[in-house]
Amino acid sequence: MEEPTTLPPILPHTEAKHDILRYHMGAWFPILGRSSSGTLQYVDGFAGPGEYAGGEHGSPIIALETISRHPYNDDFQRAQRRFAFLFVERVEESVNQLRPRVNSQSWPVGFEIDIVHGEFESVMSAMLNEVDAGARSMYPTLLFIDPFGSAGFSMNLLRRLARFQRIDILINFNYLDLNRWILSDPTKHITLHGLYGNDRWEPALQLEGDDRKELLIREYGAALRQAGWRSTNFEMINNHNQTQYYLFFATRASRGLQVIKQAMRSVSPDGLIRYADRSDPTQLRFIDMGMDVAYAEELSEHLFHRYHGSAVTKESIIDDDIAWHPRWIDKDPTAALRLLESSSPPRITSVHNPDGRPRRRTFYPSGCIITFAP
Repeated sequence: MEEPTTLPPILPHTEAKHDILRYHMGAWFPILGRSSSGTLQYVDGFAGPGEYAGGEHGSPIIALETISRHPYNDDFQRAQRRFAFLFVERVEESVNQLRPRVNSQSWPVGFEIDIVHGEFESVMSAMLNEVDAGARSMYPTLLFIDPFGSAGFSMNLLRRLARFQRIDILINFNYLDLNRWILSDPTKHITLHGLYGNDRWEPALQLEGDDRKELLIREYGAALRQAGWRSTNFEMINNHNQTQYYLFFATRASRGLQVIKQAMRSVSPDGLIRYADRSDPTQLRFIDMGMDVAYAEELSEHLFHRYHGSAVTKESIIDDDIAWHPRWIDKDPTAALRLLESSSPPRITSVHNPDGRPRRRTFYPSGCIITFAP
């Protein structure tokens, strides 16, 4: 495929992706900012020109503006915290368009902005080599991998990154281009070996339609797990009812997963784009109904099936059933427990505060012990 030579129009699924990036950065920023004392880093591996044909901002400007306008930024600036932004772009024309767009605005004094003309894989590998040699530190990082097409980053690179605890990665896995341009061309299959880390994708050549798609996505998730990541993914479907891409989110911290799940809940579908977490093929699509209600009902059935006849703390439910689940978020247990307690007959028989104080019905304070009916 040819590289873009003019600014592209922004598409609805791209706007949705950017909304998710904004939300995740807005939540990621204070979480890591309060829990670490050094520099925070945002890396955009395929930065592009920074703007679309209609004047809409690209991901580099979105990242800079999200942090500079964040309510916590003033506090961090007073504490002389620093934020490193690394924008990598391999197309020279896009780099030449991005630089003036970044430099045309005034950013906080704690911002260190580096725009690099180069290949993402090479730039990140060089950074990791410096870390291995003790020449630099790996800061807590949010890494956005959004290539033009399906190539340009390997599972080997992601495996090297998995050695570090405070890294979250948002990956645009461009299924549409992969299916159209790479699977059909044997000369490009080496790209898939790099993307997956081995030949686990090859059975897809004997499949078609949804069977092919399910295998490719399942095996990519399995490759991430083997590389050391916990991940979930969301299907993004365009206005032609085609799977455009999947957003994979990879992390080693359950809190990062909670943030991205909340981001997906908070981005409202406009009717053109549908979202679905394909970690569970039976899951309803986000657009089909009020998903807060659907998730509460789903979770309530899960909890009763798992804990009937026993007593557990609310914290154990969050740690064991919510934290690493691909869909459920922190607020879902309260709604699910209310459904169980108000059912007829009640499927929760008692809720006790650990200090013995009275507890308001339908409230589940920290440390409470919940007893499920037999």
